[in-house]
Amino acid sequence: MAEGGWRAGLGSLGGRSGRPPWLWSPGFEDVGQDDDELLPGFFGENIFEEFLGDFGRWARGERRRGQNQVHSVRVTLEDLYNGSTVAFRFNRDVICMTCKGQGSRMAGLRVCRVCEGRGAQLLINEIIPGIVHQTQDICPRCNGEGQVPLPCTPCRQCQTRGVVRDTRLLEVTVDRGMPHGQRLVLHGESDQAPGIEPGDVVLVVQQAEHPLFVRDNDDLMIQQTVELVDALCGMQTKITHLDGRDITIRVSPGKVLTPGSIHMVWGEGMPCQHSPAERGNLYIQFRVKFPNKNWLSPEDLKILEGLLPPRPHITLPDMSEEGVEEVELKDLSAEGCSMQGRRREAYHGDSSDDEERASRHGVGCNAQ
Repeated sequence: MAEGGWRAGLGSLGGRSGRPPWLWSPGFEDVGQDDDELLPGFFGENIFEEFLGDFGRWARGERRRGQNQVHSVRVTLEDLYNGSTVAFRFNRDVICMTCKGQGSRMAGLRVCRVCEGRGAQLLINEIIPGIVHQTQDICPRCNGEGQVPLPCTPCRQCQTRGVVRDTRLLEVTVDRGMPHGQRLVLHGESDQAPGIEPGDVVLVVQQAEHPLFVRDNDDLMIQQTVELVDALCGMQTKITHLDGRDITIRVSPGKVLTPGSIHMVWGEGMPCQHSPAERGNLYIQFRVKFPNKNWLSPEDLKILEGLLPPRPHITLPDMSEEGVEEVELKDLSAEGCSMQGRRREAYHGDSSDDEERASRHGVGCNAQ
């Protein structure tokens, strides 16, 4: 076939742009004609990454990556409120500087015995009997250096491991409003090893428990105990915030604080992490401390009863009627616990008596 006909035949086989007919179908428009474009067109760009993993990276000349270290860094609620810098110390492997990660080191150099330190070797070739040809070439033993290394000795610093243990001290920045459980990544700070890219050190922020404040995302909550007179007649008190400020809390007279009631202070919560100028809210749950019994005389109680809202009217049944009984409340104290213990002892005592009687009965049956 002539060259022109042969090329025309290839062109007709390739159809569109010289591509074979099976690549004309929809979905193959983006598949290139070159071999370098064909495989990614079918299998994607990361075919070797997906199937070969670390070996695929090694085939592309990339270093294998080491393992990450995960540590917990403990911070206070004040650190998270104000922002701070926390010192963190951890241990890791580093390349031995004595042997440069080889695990052994060269003992020294000696003069090459082949070239006697010249770095070159004289070669004599006899061309014909009586006629020789001299040439000079680089010594193959020392590669022209004139010296060769002595046998290597094991590195005593790293015990042939190529790495030594090191203590690393870093300063970690804690941002304002950072949440509990936040992960901070220190890239390339993990263990070193010859031929391996160091992994990362991952720090997980752990918030310590605070004696007063409880955090809920961007909000704060505290429990405040007040006297009965404060709950009924109004009060003023102060709260020392996490940044050292004293916040004055005022309850107007006539506003009653019921036990367990929750009140809000706008904008006095935690700073928002990505917008520190904005803050959550502060919630205060009030506990009312009641006075001890017999704290007022009967006469003063009558006066107090006249000042308080009237009691709701309750119709009590006639005590003389059948099925009506009056009881008195008692405090749950050591006496109540001892009574409960006596009930348990009586129960176990009855069980022991039953077992003893059954045992005696069984012995009698055997005797019969």
